[in-house]
Amino acid sequence: MYKLINSKLFSNFLKLIPKNLNLKFRNYFFSIYYFFSASNSLDLEDIKINKLLINNFDSIDYKNIEIFDIGSGHPKIHSNSYFFYKKGSHTVAIDTNKKLINLFQKIRKKDTALFGAVSDDKSNEIFFYEMSPWELSTINEEWYKYTLETTNSSLVSKHKVPILNISNVLEKHYNFQKQLHILMIDIEGESSNLVNAIDFQKYKFDILLVEKDLKNFSPLLFELYELIDEDEFNYFFIKKLNP
Repeated sequence: MYKLINSKLFSNFLKLIPKNLNLKFRNYFFSIYYFFSASNSLDLEDIKINKLLINNFDSIDYKNIEIFDIGSGHPKIHSNSYFFYKKGSHTVAIDTNKKLINLFQKIRKKDTALFGAVSDDKSNEIFFYEMSPWELSTINEEWYKYTLETTNSSLVSKHKVPILNISNVLEKHYNFQKQLHILMIDIEGESSNLVNAIDFQKYKFDILLVEKDLKNFSPLLFELYELIDEDEFNYFFIKKLNP
């Protein structure tokens, strides 16, 4: 699926559609595709996480699962958390694309949708590179340049977005009463930086889905988590029983 949305053929086809209808067409096209698919993710991430849950935890109550989906994107299309939303899990969804957050608030009303760039930065704003396709948008200038060089993408606009400090977000929204916690991070070039800024001893996520980027993880992460799987785009971590 990722290869399709980033292909030159698909990009050229979209150019034949008027710009004001472009996003609507993409959403309609992928909505049909995902209607017939067991997964709503780009590369079956939701199915892989569900298998980790089934294989590693007993008596799973999906209504007692909390998910932090950072870089959530569209509420349904290419979503790693929509599979769990349908099963009753609660998601705190965060994205730098205001249009997608507005869709979240309309479509997934039981979830919490926040607009902004999640970071450990103490500033109030940061530049956001909105890309076409929107899945490659980023706040990381290095990743933006890398994306232009290595993918069939283009810049839609560069504008400032508010920063949501990760510690403040977790302090306000992490529900310690939930049975299981899942953290999903897909923020194009900033994923490992954000992981390294999280206090995992306080906020005990059971499963981490982290997009691969250009940086490295802190050694502390591997003291608390086991890298249990990886695919072309992501790392899958599970919390160690006795770290």
